[in-house]
Amino acid sequence: MPLPNFLIIGAAKSGTTSLYHYLGQHPDIFMSPIKEPKFFAHDGEQLHFHGPRDMEAIHDVVTDWEMYKTLFDGAKSEKAIGEASAEYLYSPQASERIHHYIPDAKLIVILRNPVERAYSNFLFMRRNGREMCSTFERGLACEDERIRNGWEFIWYYKHIGKYAEQLKRYYTLFPHEHVHVILFDDLQKTPQKVVQNCFHFLGVDERFESDVSAKHMATTYLPNCCIPQYKALYDLCYQSHIVRMFVPTRLRRITMEYLSRDRVVPPLTKKTRKRLLQCYLKDLQELEDLIGRDLSHWGIY
Repeated sequence: MPLPNFLIIGAAKSGTTSLYHYLGQHPDIFMSPIKEPKFFAHDGEQLHFHGPRDMEAIHDVVTDWEMYKTLFDGAKSEKAIGEASAEYLYSPQASERIHHYIPDAKLIVILRNPVERAYSNFLFMRRNGREMCSTFERGLACEDERIRNGWEFIWYYKHIGKYAEQLKRYYTLFPHEHVHVILFDDLQKTPQKVVQNCFHFLGVDERFESDVSAKHMATTYLPNCCIPQYKALYDLCYQSHIVRMFVPTRLRRITMEYLSRDRVVPPLTKKTRKRLLQCYLKDLQELEDLIGRDLSHWGIY
């Protein structure tokens, strides 16, 4: 039975979904049909999260090893077999579990300016109608309480951005040459080059060119980013199984955009950006040393 030999491990809201689709186009790469099974973050756990619609949002999570293995039954002669669960980078348990089950795995990490990542995460939750805080600052203020109350990890806007702290867990267990770090900035600017570098890392034909024109699960980063005005109708379009069964995806998306067009999320302020960068400063300086990249364009100096 085939097992994954590589994983995209995060970070959340940093392009992992796009990379999952780009890599999956290669004839020598098999990607699991469930993009984020999150097995190594929740192996053997009984899941009980308490944030708005948390349990609905994690319906694809796999917590059983035997069931997890079946995700790769469709693999045939592909050289690289993988999945993409953005929680793995943040999860304190995932690195050891990955090392236990697939110790020779190769790991792909995508890192984004942690301030922009956090704000994009907030916009994503607002767009989905789950985040009731009307400002990013209020969402940040609620974060520690949400962690104490057992909300799902996607609510941890600030904490997810401590990349050096998280990467150290993997560098302790895996050879550095088994960890391939990408910057979200590079994926945005030169996606074909980034994808072909991943092909080289995975040992497949790097001459193959994926269609990298689509941006998957992208959250608009604009000052006039809107949120649902008619929340009940918005939730019906988003949640109802009957609506999702009989109404085409494109029509649901257009309807949701219409319902959300009149209310505006306040933009990321300079004051909040500066305050968050100060929180990340030490971690980002350590990250530069870890990955050997200059991150001054992220505004840390």
